[in-house]
Amino acid sequence: MSSLRKEGYLHLQLDDGSIKPKNPDFLNYWNHLVTDPYIEGDHKFRQRRYSNIIFHRNSEIEYLRSTYFQGERFNRLFGGQSRIFEKIDDNLLTDPIFIDLINYDFCFFLKHGLITSKEYNMGIHQIRTLTTAQNTGRVTPEGIHKDGHPFFAIHFINKSQITGGTTKIYDNNLKLIEEINLSNFGETIFVLDTLVYHGVTDIKPLPGSDKGFRDVLIIEFY
Repeated sequence: MSSLRKEGYLHLQLDDGSIKPKNPDFLNYWNHLVTDPYIEGDHKFRQRRYSNIIFHRNSEIEYLRSTYFQGERFNRLFGGQSRIFEKIDDNLLTDPIFIDLINYDFCFFLKHGLITSKEYNMGIHQIRTLTTAQNTGRVTPEGIHKDGHPFFAIHFINKSQITGGTTKIYDNNLKLIEEINLSNFGETIFVLDTLVYHGVTDIKPLPGSDKGFRDVLIIEFY
């Protein structure tokens, strides 16, 4: 049995040549996110875009909607409501690096016996968490949680001038299994949602810095 099917998660460095190297143009997509309208308070610590798509094995992408829903039992802050976000930039969805990543995820979950069709319904979450000297960035404001979707990949994209942002994986009894500090472009945690909980620690600026950020791309399989 694979580590994913047994443990509920797998941490990989995607450095086997399957993913094209990062470049400034790809990182720049995270500079054009919009404020998450569902974050309350004066400190808007999260920017994001989201698209629900159908991904075909031939790399064809069919856009469906930009409405995201989680049940209340999975998200104590935002569950039970249909959240509407700005859609993912069409140029990102056709970028060669993005196509590499989504193909990698599809083949990964196919290899582990979780996908049996040539197309799949996916949610693409493009997220930047912000922090300033006065305010921490809450990467997972809902705390330790499950996403409520069968399986997904968390791809690290970039970070600047921060401490924190450690991903913590827990078993279904909420016992801490592992702590992972994603740092390299394309570094990924694959998650089988039924077997584990997860959460990410807050981020703060490095000493001497007045602000910072952390960027991720999450691809969920519905």
